[in-house]
Amino acid sequence: MTTTPQADQLRDAKTKWDNLAPSLPESVAVQGNVQVPKTSLTDWFGIVIAGVERVERGTPDPILKAIYWQNVINTVPQVVGHMNTATQNGAGWLQGTTPQLQAFLWSIRSSLTWLIPAPDDFMTGDRAPRIAELTAQADEIIAIASRVSDSERQLNARLSEAESVHAELSTVAEKINGYERAAITANTNAAASATTAEAEKQKVDAHVAELDSAVAKQRDLFKHFEDQRAEVEATLQGASRVALAKSFEDRRKALAKFQYFWAVLFLFGICLLTGIGIYLGNSVLEEAKAATAAVAAAPGAASTSAAIAVASVKASQSNLLFSLLRFLILAPVVWLTWFAARQYGHSQRLGEDYAFKSAAAHAFVGYKEEMADDENMLKMLREYAVKNFGANPIRVLSKNEPVTPLNDLFDKLMDKVTPDKMADLLRDLIEKAKPGK
Repeated sequence: MTTTPQADQLRDAKTKWDNLAPSLPESVAVQGNVQVPKTSLTDWFGIVIAGVERVERGTPDPILKAIYWQNVINTVPQVVGHMNTATQNGAGWLQGTTPQLQAFLWSIRSSLTWLIPAPDDFMTGDRAPRIAELTAQADEIIAIASRVSDSERQLNARLSEAESVHAELSTVAEKINGYERAAITANTNAAASATTAEAEKQKVDAHVAELDSAVAKQRDLFKHFEDQRAEVEATLQGASRVALAKSFEDRRKALAKFQYFWAVLFLFGICLLTGIGIYLGNSVLEEAKAATAAVAAAPGAASTSAAIAVASVKASQSNLLFSLLRFLILAPVVWLTWFAARQYGHSQRLGEDYAFKSAAAHAFVGYKEEMADDENMLKMLREYAVKNFGANPIRVLSKNEPVTPLNDLFDKLMDKVTPDKMADLLRDLIEKAKPGK
């Protein structure tokens, strides 16, 4: 099967012309800035495609093909390149460059005049070239006949040849008439094709309108989706904020319960110590009154001195015994009250820390939205939130907790008094406690 590469390239170029032609005005400029109907260039495309295909499928004169066919091969890529550029730049660019396109098509047509043979089966159907190409061949033959007739010396010898040429001209004229009829048929077919193309264009326009409507609907759906996503993100942020703050708030409430418990225990210890103090104070007063009465009842001065000494010794022994008993009785109560007071303070400090973290969790999202435009501030806010939320609550408690009030008193005394001074004080107390001092 004979291939037609040049004609196929021209068909592709004509398809691009057909796509852009509806956007062009009815008249376009050609060489010399002459305005012609745009349908003329469409017809030229059809003539050129038909002629090139005829040459590729036929057997033109080798000498003529050697002379003119290379021009066709060189010009076809120019037409194809011109229409590719027009497809990229649009109908406006094509309207301004139609003279160049007409020059390319004329270059091919002028070469086809010499390349298209004229056998009986020449260009049947709707691909027939116009009469001008065939007229060019007829003119060439007439010129040959004219030159023959001018040669009077060879007139008689070539009379039969002239008759043969005349008969051939008649045949060519008949073929021209046939080609004219074929051209009319092709024009009718082209008009029908134009009508079909217009109907297809209306369908395409309807599809484009539907596509635009679908695109608008899709845009609305995307906008609705973005709104819903923003709402969901805000809800998730609020939920995470509430969950984080709730954990801190629950812990604060639990510590508040412990704080109330230690406060009640502390008040109970204070009341108990007050009652025991009153009871022991009354006992000491009763003992002092009894010792005074015993001294007053003793007869004589000597006996009075002895009685006072005996009463003093018994009072000292009794005070020492009562002091020991008071210490043994009051020490657990004092320690319990001391421990309750310290636990109350611990619970209060821990509760304040958790309350601050809860408030910070509630305010975090608001601060984050306010600082969304400032990357540095947002980074600082995140670092602060991580440090605040992740800080160990035990940091608010003292690292060295005294076990008893005496331990606390001893620690404070050791902070103010050096070991050497403490040793001197103990030595002085021992010296004073020795008998005879």
